[in-house]
Amino acid sequence: MPGWDPEFIHPDSGETQEGMVFRTSHGGEETLWSCTQLGIRATTTYVTPGSRFGFVDVDCRETEEDRTQVRIRYTLTALSEEGANYLRALTGETFKAMIEDWKTRMTGCLKIDRAQVG
Repeated sequence: MPGWDPEFIHPDSGETQEGMVFRTSHGGEETLWSCTQLGIRATTTYVTPGSRFGFVDVDCRETEEDRTQVRIRYTLTALSEEGANYLRALTGETFKAMIEDWKTRMTGCLKIDRAQVG
């Protein structure tokens, strides 16, 4: 996904699998991620050291041919005052904007992949 640029730690290939570990750097923050469950429901665990810890649960359900409903749930815990400030700033509107941006970028990737597949 454009702008994502993960650094794959395990496995080196970056193959998506349970137990994979990768690092991202955005906005001056480094975050470590791990895929802890993979399938129709996927869970990714992450930590931004000195700031916050979180789970991202993604649940996909086929609603009709070529259509999938995706539900995403974030569970976040502040690890410091900096993390608490981040979470306080993550209001309904800012969270909605973040999810809409994610949705737009992800949809663009899926369209590219679908076009490449055939």
